[in-house]
This record gives sequence, C-alpha cells and structure tokens, in this order.
Amino acid sequence: MNPAWLTTAVTAALSAVLSSGVTAAYLRAGEPDVLAVDPPRAVTPEQQSLAALLVAPAAPYRPVNAGAPVDAKELGADGLESLGFRRGWSRTWRTADKDRVDSFVLEFEAESGARSYAQGIGRVARLLAEPEPFTVTGVPGSSGLADTVKDRDGNYAQVVVMHSGARAVLLVFANDSARPGSDVLTLAQRQWAALSAT
Repeated sequence: MNPAWLTTAVTAALSAVLSSGVTAAYLRAGEPDVLAVDPPRAVTPEQQSLAALLVAPAAPYRPVNAGAPVDAKELGADGLESLGFRRGWSRTWRTADKDRVDSFVLEFEAESGARSYAQGIGRVARLLAEPEPFTVTGVPGSSGLADTVKDRDGNYAQVVVMHSGARAVLLVFANDSARPGSDVLTLAQRQWAALSAT
C-alpha cells in the first residue's frame, strides 16, 4: 500500500545516519571535545518543543551536541514532503567507548504521514549487512532491526522507529553488541512514553 517514494524517504533517512550499513557517516568527522548541553539560541518554539521530546539515554552516554533541526533535503525531501513533513529535530549522544545513539523526531501534517514513515523501516533492511528484526517490547506499533555484522569501525547497528499522532521517532544505536541490549529497549520505551504523552 505504501508508494515507492516512501522507500526512498526512509532509506534516505537511514542513509544519512548509517554508513557501511552501521556507523553514522556524518559523525566520522571530528567531534568537539567540549559538549554542548544548552539548546541553540536561534530555534523556533516549535523546534524547541520537538527537541524536548527526545529522551537522553542513561549514563554513560553524554550529549555530543544540543541537537539541530532536521534538514529534509538530507532525509529525502521529495518523499518526506509527500508524507506532509513539517519539521524535525536530531540529537546525538556517545560514550567514552564511542558507542552512539542518534535520535530523530519528525513532525508531519497528519498522523498518516508519521505512520507511513514508521512503516517504511522494513524496506530499508538492504542498508544493513545482515539485518534481523527484533521486537521492541512495550512500544506499540514500533519496529526494530539489528545488524548482525560489524562495520569497518567494529560497530553493530540497531534501529528503532515508532510513531504517535503526527510524530515519528527514529533511534539509531551503534555499539559493540550484535543483539539489542536492555539499554536499547529501555531507551525506546522511555522515548515512547515521552512521544505518546503529547
């Protein structure tokens, strides 16, 4: 039932985050040693509202930045516009061991856009070397994919996508575990609680 452009939109979103099927490509460039924890000053109230929806992972993760607006062009603007994409926010956390969590919240004109975006995850399995679906317990209507092959940086990826109302959240984990651990499920459940409360 989903049009072909949906695959392009979700594939582009994950491609923007995943490189070689796993590691965040845009984060390979040098990361700042100083971590920003305050939101940027030039953001709209709508963006601040979206930023507030993203749940921070538990220690030992630390924020890499205060987050940034999602650039629809990087996520496949044509497909997102067809879904009624309005705005989005992203943020990254990491550990001293370089484990990462990249989080995205996307807002659409209607619930149907968020639902269609979230349902597109199954079509992006080709971005992962050997993906296996996993159940994201406690998060209704969500989907999870775990890559079972390390990338060239020695990381595995786990991807979770969920939606509630007109918003969708994409969580991308890069770490040394082939199977999603309790930290993946716990963050997904906490993120669901924040998303579904709005």
